[in-house]
Amino acid sequence: MRLRIIILAVFCTVVLQLAWPRSVGPLGVTPNFFLILIVFLSTVIGSKQLIWVAFTGGFVLDLYTATDFGLHMASYVLLALFLGVVWRLELATHGLSAALYTVALATLTYGIILTIPVLRPEYIVQWRVVLGRLVLEIMYNVCIAVPLFGLMRLRQRGVLGS
Repeated sequence: MRLRIIILAVFCTVVLQLAWPRSVGPLGVTPNFFLILIVFLSTVIGSKQLIWVAFTGGFVLDLYTATDFGLHMASYVLLALFLGVVWRLELATHGLSAALYTVALATLTYGIILTIPVLRPEYIVQWRVVLGRLVLEIMYNVCIAVPLFGLMRLRQRGVLGS
């Protein structure tokens, strides 16, 4: 995959992530497009490039949110490192089910990492809302990832041209 295509994909995904309206879905949940892009790119590019993509996108998202600076960047870089290890050790195949499990697990982990610093024990009622938001975000991300990975499989089989 050429560097220009990767840069364009990262740029478009970050813009889409930042421009997506927060009030569209229930509970203000939005899909995590950049997380899906990292999982997708992990199947087609090397680990070093993936870490740079995760670092750059996370940095831009951190600059935009201006809260807990470095949390998005660290989460995406850890995800990239984890995916590099999983695919290198061949613990999973690059099949659709493995990619969807990875998207769901990464969304859950990412959501927990971002909400733990915010919630304290006295706000126990909010845990139900947080859990509901995580389940909705997992559903959104998996629904977006299905056609993306389906198109990738069709291209690998030669049904779609380059």
